[in-house]
Amino acid sequence: MEKHRVLIVDENDIYEKKLENHASNNYDFTHYEDWESAISELQDNPNIYDAIIIDGNVKPDADTERGDIRNLHDALVGLKELRRTDQIFIPYLIIAANPKEFLKFSKKEPIIDKNDIKKLLAELRNHISSKDEYKIQIKYSSAFGAFGEKYLSENSKKNLVEVLMDFENNKWSENSFNPLRKIIESIYKNLHKYDDSLLPDPCVYDNGRVNLEYCNRRLAGLKNDHVTFKKEYGCVLYEHLGWIIGPITKVCHIASHSSQNKNLTKYSLGTIIFGVIDLLIWYKAFVDKNYKTN
Repeated sequence: MEKHRVLIVDENDIYEKKLENHASNNYDFTHYEDWESAISELQDNPNIYDAIIIDGNVKPDADTERGDIRNLHDALVGLKELRRTDQIFIPYLIIAANPKEFLKFSKKEPIIDKNDIKKLLAELRNHISSKDEYKIQIKYSSAFGAFGEKYLSENSKKNLVEVLMDFENNKWSENSFNPLRKIIESIYKNLHKYDDSLLPDPCVYDNGRVNLEYCNRRLAGLKNDHVTFKKEYGCVLYEHLGWIIGPITKVCHIASHSSQNKNLTKYSLGTIIFGVIDLLIWYKAFVDKNYKTN
């Protein structure tokens, strides 16, 4: 079995030895005392590490005797910069001998007790097993802002992750289009819940069934034949979305029928994926602007 490479950034190597004593043979730990050395290693060897463990009091460089939380913040900023500039996506864990010292910081970043080796190894396994999902969510972070209690469900998020992973790994099929259609339907259902005058029956029925064509035209400010609404909104979508959302849902419909999808390619899927991502970005901005929730 191939070993998981883990980079540890701590001011001494005692912790690395503790992990080696408790972990299985599936792990290969590499230790650096300061962040400057560690990030240099990541830049030189970006694809060999599966996770990073960072001490909360990480030293910024070899000349500094002891680090503090400010250096931790700088280290995390450095990781984000690696994602942006070099497309290096590595999950990380933060450890501390006394996590209570990091209460304010831990509201955004969970801190694991250094002495709880069992919990750390469990979290390490979880982070490594979800590394590919983590990469996808970071790479397309603007899309994944549209998921959560206020927005779309975890199931919709899972659908998008799976489609994007298949797309990136060239494992797509005609079955990849249906989850995208379901995400669009979920957006319309949620908009109906927020304001049923925006997408009233027969756009979204009380039983939850969605008429995609009616919803598309309604949000694009286009007339629906044979349907009259009490309140007109005009185009509430971004203008370019108003023009492309109809074809996007049409392709999703065609792709779900095997007799009609013979000429669809990976690039057809990519067109639909990026259209749905555009819709997700609009959806989040629209909800944030118009519907204040706790």
